Amino acid sequence: MKRNSWLMFVLFVGLLPPAPVRGQLVPEFKPPEADCCLQFSAQSLADQLQDWNQIGRYHEDDVRLQAQPAEKGRVVFLGDSITDGWKLAQYFPGKPYVNRGISGQTTPQMLVRF
Repeated sequence: MKRNSWLMFVLFVGLLPPAPVRGQLVPEFKPPEADCCLQFSAQSLADQLQDWNQIGRYHEDDVRLQAQPAEKGRVVFLGDSITDGWKLAQYFPGKPYVNRGISGQTTPQMLVRF
């Protein structure tokens, strides 16, 4: 019997209309002024979210490369910070190698760029 009574109580309480709740209202809201660099940090984060895979990083270089005639034996290196730091002209003089490494790049980001 006690079990049925408890169930009836829970159902009854659950069906009661909620008591009115009043919010706290302020006559005027003046948020504190942002730190000097906060707006720039927010803009930087927003930019990163818009181009999370950094397709735009090499856009100008790619446009210049497309304007040139295609070279036989051209190789494009994709990778993370290790590839990003390579100096291909110094390591492979005279070769038509192109570096498109991006430090911190993950595999999903690289696949989208590819």
